[in-house]
Amino acid sequence: MAKAKKKRSPSAWRDQLADRLARSSHVFLLTLIALLGIEVLVDWNQTLVEINVLRDQVRLKGMNYAGLLARSAVEPILSSDRAMLTRLATGILDDEDAIYIRITDPSGRLIFEQLDADFAAIEARCGLQPFPRRYEHFLARDAQGVTQDFAGFRERLAHSRYRDLPQIWSDFLNRIAARFSPPPPLPASRAHILYQDRLRDAKRQRDEATTWAITPIHHEGEPVGAVLVAFDMARTNRAVRNKYIKGLAIILFFVGLIVFQNVTGRRDKLRLLDLEGRYARAKQALKSALPAARAEVGDLVISGALAQARGCVDGMVWDVAQVDSRSYILIVDPDGDGIDAAAIGLHVLSCFRRRRESATAVDLLAEVTALGAATREIPLTRPIGIALLEICEDGRIDGLCSRFAGLRILDLPAGSPTAVPQPLTQEPMFEDDAAFASSSGIRQEADPEPTGPRLPSGLLGPVFRVRAELAPGQTLICAAAGTGAGAGSLDLDVVARYFLRSRGAAGLQIEDAATWVRGRHSSLAERDIIVVSATRRATEAGSQKPGLS
Repeated sequence: MAKAKKKRSPSAWRDQLADRLARSSHVFLLTLIALLGIEVLVDWNQTLVEINVLRDQVRLKGMNYAGLLARSAVEPILSSDRAMLTRLATGILDDEDAIYIRITDPSGRLIFEQLDADFAAIEARCGLQPFPRRYEHFLARDAQGVTQDFAGFRERLAHSRYRDLPQIWSDFLNRIAARFSPPPPLPASRAHILYQDRLRDAKRQRDEATTWAITPIHHEGEPVGAVLVAFDMARTNRAVRNKYIKGLAIILFFVGLIVFQNVTGRRDKLRLLDLEGRYARAKQALKSALPAARAEVGDLVISGALAQARGCVDGMVWDVAQVDSRSYILIVDPDGDGIDAAAIGLHVLSCFRRRRESATAVDLLAEVTALGAATREIPLTRPIGIALLEICEDGRIDGLCSRFAGLRILDLPAGSPTAVPQPLTQEPMFEDDAAFASSSGIRQEADPEPTGPRLPSGLLGPVFRVRAELAPGQTLICAAAGTGAGAGSLDLDVVARYFLRSRGAAGLQIEDAATWVRGRHSSLAERDIIVVSATRRATEAGSQKPGLS
C-alpha cells in the first residue's frame, strides 16, 4: 500500500514560494528593472516639467507685454505719436529677455520698431545680420496672419510648430488631464494673442534662439495694426540645459543608489537565507546525534528530550552511556550560539562516545577534563558548560555540574518533590553547611579540582560536586536551559510540578515538559532546553528514603 503523502500547510507553501522568489535571479532582475523604470520616469517627468515651467514664464511675459502694448498703442498709432510708442517700447525692453518690438498696420506696413541696443551690439560682434532683416519673412507673415485671418493663422501655426521632447511630454500629460478635467478657457485679454516659438528658418532648420508674442490691435472692433514683442531665449536655453544636466545627474545618482541597495539587499537576503538553511541543517544534525528518547539500563529508566529554540542554534546535546554496572548522563552546552556552538557540541559528544567505546574507566574529574580539552581540537574553540552524572547500581549518584544544570529528586508515588536546591551559586551553604546536608537529598560541594583557579581548560565555571542516593521508585530530573542569560530563569520547581502532574517519565512526556517550561518563561524563548529523567524502578524492599553519601 502506497504511503500517504503528508499535506503541507499553507504557511509552508508560502515560505517555499518566498524562498524561491528571493533566490530567483529573474525575479531580481525584473524587480530591479521595474524600480529603475519608475525612478527614471519620476525624475525625468520632474525635469521636463521644470523645463516647461521655464518656457512658460517667457510665454506668459510675451502675452502680457503684447496685450499691454495692444491696449496702450491704439491712441499713439491713430495720432502717429512716435514718441509715445518709443516710451512704451523702452519700458518693455527694460526686461532682460525682451529684445525687439514691432508695430505694423493691417496691410503689414511697418509703423514702428525698436531693437534693444545691447542685443544689437552682440549681433554686430558676432557678425550676424540685424534681427529685423534675419527674421523679416517670419515677422511680415505673422503680422499679416493675425490681422487678416486670425483663426486660420492660429490653426496653421499650431500644425507647423515642431515639438521637442519636453513639449511632447507636456502635450501627452495635458491630453490625459483633459480626459478627466477639460482645460479652462483662455481669459478674454489673451484670446487674440499668439505665441510663436520653435521657429524654422529658411532651410527648415529648428530655430530655438528667438520667440515672440503677436496680437492684433483693434479700435472700435476694427483692426488698426498688429504688435509683436520678441524675446531672446539664450538665458532660458542655458537654464534648460542646466535642468537637463541636473535631471540626468539626479537620475544617475538614484539609479546607482537603487542598484546598490538592491544588489546589497539581495546579497544580504541570500546570506540570511543561507544562514537559515545552515541553522536548520545544524539543528537537524544535533537532533539526529542524540540518543533514543527512552533507554532501560538495569533497573533504571532514562528518558530525555531536547527542545530547540526557533531562531538561533544553541548547540546543546545530551547522551546516556553504561560502563559495567554504572550509568552516565551527560549534558553539554557550548558558550554562545550559532554554527560554531553546534560544531563544538557535536565534537564533544563524539569524543565522549569514543571514550566509552574504548572501555576507558570513568573518572569524573578526568572525564570532564578530557571533554574540556576536546574543545581545543577544532578551530572553533569555545568553552562548554557540562553536567556529568554517574548513577551506580545501588542508586548512588555522583557528578560534576556547571551551574547551567538544575537537579531535583522526585518521589512520584508520594506526590511531592524532595526538597533539593539546585547548584546555581557558590554560596557556602551549598558547599559545607551541615544543616543543608542533613535536610537535603542531594549534597553539593564545590569541587577543589575543577573549580577556582585550577578549573580545567575549556570548561565554564563554577563546577559543583553533586552527591545523592536515588531510592527505588524515585526519579532524578536534570534540566538545563543553556549557559546564556536564560540559564538562571529555568525553574526546576516548574519541571517538578509537570512530572508530578504527568506521573511518568516517557519520552513524549519529557519532550512536552521541555516545551511546557519554555511556555512558562518568556526569557527562555531563544534558548535550547534539555530535560533528562532517570527513574529507579520500585521494589518491594525499596521503600526507604534517600540518604546522604
